[in-house]
Amino acid sequence: MKKALGLNDFPYSLALPVALLITVVVLFCVTFSERSERTVQSEELPAVVLLDELDARDPKEVERVVRARQDAEKKARDEAERESMRQEMISELENAGDSIWSRFRDYAVLGDSRAVGFYYYKFLQRSRVFADGGDSIREIKSHMDELRELDPSYIYICYGLNDTGVGYWSTAEEYGEECREVLSMLKDAFPEATIVVSSTLPAEEFAIRQNPVWRKIPSFSAAMKEACDELGVVFADNDALAERYMDEYWDEDGVHLKPEFYAYWATNLLLAQIEGEGQ
Repeated sequence: MKKALGLNDFPYSLALPVALLITVVVLFCVTFSERSERTVQSEELPAVVLLDELDARDPKEVERVVRARQDAEKKARDEAERESMRQEMISELENAGDSIWSRFRDYAVLGDSRAVGFYYYKFLQRSRVFADGGDSIREIKSHMDELRELDPSYIYICYGLNDTGVGYWSTAEEYGEECREVLSMLKDAFPEATIVVSSTLPAEEFAIRQNPVWRKIPSFSAAMKEACDELGVVFADNDALAERYMDEYWDEDGVHLKPEFYAYWATNLLLAQIEGEGQ
């Protein structure tokens, strides 16, 4: 009967190769195991680290961190969606022409004799335009009851022509102070509404020569803009609009406007509204 071979029975010439083979196999297994473990740890590290960090914090702090991350992600999505809608609306508005008037919804317009044209030419509803010849921003207070009844989502302020010459304010600085007061009143009364203030359209040069007080229009309009900036109210700058179109659309008195100009003015108000809502 043959005896089973033991380690000592291997010929010496085979012992060394076999030992080397066993060593190689053991090293390969150990290396593979360590590599697999590192891979698993690498994949799990961010979550593990985050969990470890959160576990070390107060539960309220953990909730705050998670909520802040969710809010940031939602804000980013909302901003991207709003920017896409804004660009689409800008493109539509710039090519709307006379159809621009259908874009005015749930609104109120307050202003002077220039703003009267919005209803006089039947562009906007008479019941939503509070404007009269000779009015200044001081008249806004007298329309508060009517505004509360409407409770509009959008309020457009279109004054300035009479503000420079009515004599209530000696300087642009004084005018700016009253602008802040009036706009603050509107913001408090209609916190959900978007308020859009139109810069004051200029007067033609021959009209200014007849009534030099209208030279104050740029400085008074700048004071209004400063008040809007401080209060976070949308300001529609009409300077480029006036430079491009008003020579063609002045009325005979060099102060008021032909009906063809109003669509351009309205478009600029709506574009400013969109820009302001995206900020």
